[in-house]
Amino acid sequence: MSDLAPLADVLQAPKGTNWLFPNGHLAVPLGDHAEGRAWFPISVAALEKSMSEGKPVDFGGLVPPGLSRARKTAFEMFAALGVPWSRLLLAGFSQGGMLATELTMQAPEPPAGLAILSGTLINAEDWAEKAKR
Repeated sequence: MSDLAPLADVLQAPKGTNWLFPNGHLAVPLGDHAEGRAWFPISVAALEKSMSEGKPVDFGGLVPPGLSRARKTAFEMFAALGVPWSRLLLAGFSQGGMLATELTMQAPEPPAGLAILSGTLINAEDWAEKAKR
């Protein structure tokens, strides 16, 4: 979350805009006293295989374990905020982008916008159906 927070200083938004940068709820050890955050676990073996073979990983058919928990947690946060979906712009980097897309597809109404930064396609079948609306 702290990596993205400086966006609030450089993006021009209307006065009074509130910025929220939630942290993924899973800790990911990065070595030597460093820690990243994630919204759901991913297959490190699949990523390593992809890198060694020089082929991209296709996560399109995957509904990551933990995605439903992350979605539920985020929806609870939005409900507590009480802001209409039409006034929310969802954005995220990597897994955050995937979660932002999942939230957009599952939301009761479309949000004001969606920005995906370095995300990838997951849950493709469901997203393709829900994107029609």
